[in-house]
Amino acid sequence: MEKIEPYNAVIIQPKVIVTFQRKEIKKNLERSEELIDAAAMWCSPMGLPARLVAFPEAFLHGTGMGMDLRLTLRDFKKTAITIPGEETDSLGERAQANRTYVVGHSYELDKEWSPERLFSTAFVISPEGKVIMKYRKVNVSNSPIELPDSPCEVLDEYMRKYGKGKTITETLFPVVKTRIGNIGCFICFDGFFPEPTRCLALNGAEVLVRPTAYMDPWVSHWGGIEAWQLQNRMRAFENRCYVVAPNIGEWVNAPHMPSMWDPGHSMIADPEGRVLCEASPGENMVAAVIDIERLRMMRRYLGDNLLPLIWTEAYADAYKKTIFPPNQWPDRQAETVIDRWEKIVSATEKLYSEMYGEKIDVIPPELPEPRPTSSVYADFRPEITWSNIVEQYRKAFGEKLARPRKP
Repeated sequence: MEKIEPYNAVIIQPKVIVTFQRKEIKKNLERSEELIDAAAMWCSPMGLPARLVAFPEAFLHGTGMGMDLRLTLRDFKKTAITIPGEETDSLGERAQANRTYVVGHSYELDKEWSPERLFSTAFVISPEGKVIMKYRKVNVSNSPIELPDSPCEVLDEYMRKYGKGKTITETLFPVVKTRIGNIGCFICFDGFFPEPTRCLALNGAEVLVRPTAYMDPWVSHWGGIEAWQLQNRMRAFENRCYVVAPNIGEWVNAPHMPSMWDPGHSMIADPEGRVLCEASPGENMVAAVIDIERLRMMRRYLGDNLLPLIWTEAYADAYKKTIFPPNQWPDRQAETVIDRWEKIVSATEKLYSEMYGEKIDVIPPELPEPRPTSSVYADFRPEITWSNIVEQYRKAFGEKLARPRKP
């Protein structure tokens, strides 16, 4: 293998303006390009170049993330981009100028599907300015607050389109070999599960980049949970990989959430789970040295070198039984977040009812009715009324459990 010299990985933790049309992305895009230049200049006096610059989830367009249940798929599509496209081309110019790899995320509209599909996509741009890898978030439509599709929602067709000659894990969890190591991506909610990063590591990943829009109380130290730090450190430790985890620093013009809902704390963890750097809240930038040769040496030790010690046969049976079924939306996407809930409720009640040997009912979330003027989305579909949402809610949770309340 060609020797890779140590280099700086830089996390950009931006202040993101929440947008409602693709044309509004330009404001965030221009600021992001300024910060790529700043990252390269900042690292120059340190003696090691910035060869990887990473941005968080939704850094181009911001997100409503289900904070208003009246949001529809059409609203999410308005800010989606194509990848590659004009936005990644523009970022690619800065990557080329600064001779660095750039990793980011956006909602992606794929018109190869009929009807077109919305995915949540991480991308890697090379120092030549080209998109060299895309990863589409797997754990997205099993989340109760997101509308983009997971490849698993259309798994059979997805494999027919993109999986020829490859396994499911090779198709869903791609790894790109680069001059700075093998890079894989996982996105936000993916990090709640050990499986995505394990698949990436077994596919050869050495640097795992996790674009994220992760909110409190799971991030700041005051919450006592510190799930953000715990997940990133454990994903690094158990896979002997670097984890580069950018988070949003602050939201601007966010109609349904506080500006510091996602409070930063972007971080990089080394292959032993050490935190190499962690950002304070707000717009910020942090960096740490990535030493791929050290990582590769660690993978040759006979001690706690975990990947070669996995008893795959011991665990295989646990995954033979379907838990959250694939191919649940083969012909169309969910139109609202609550459309997702019925599937999530069904899977939850089925798993725990079988586990405990008695019927287990999901406890529904509260459903506060928004103020009529609380939405900045000017053209909500007229059929998505509050009574319509309540009807969907009752369908998901059952009449007895549904307790919609007014503020």
